Amino acid sequence: MLRRKKFIRRFAELDATSADKAIPFDKVGMRRSWVFDQMLDRGVFVPVGEDRLYMNEQAAAAFLAAQRRRARIIGTTLLLLVLIFLLVSIRW
Repeated sequence: MLRRKKFIRRFAELDATSADKAIPFDKVGMRRSWVFDQMLDRGVFVPVGEDRLYMNEQAAAAFLAAQRRRARIIGTTLLLLVLIFLLVSIRW
């Protein structure tokens, strides 16, 4: 989650938020990774031409909201599993 936010923050800091303000990835100052590629596939970062990109702010907000939602679901599920395990182990 932190790396995703950092990519979004860097594009915002560089004001690369529209096609006419697209920047080459080198200017971001981060290593390209599977995290970035995932965000590119989801439309958070939009390619313009061969080597320039910009951030789609609406897609970025939706992407982060979905990440937070998944994290809450996983956290809640793990908490319930721990509670069930504790209840079962106390009764035995």
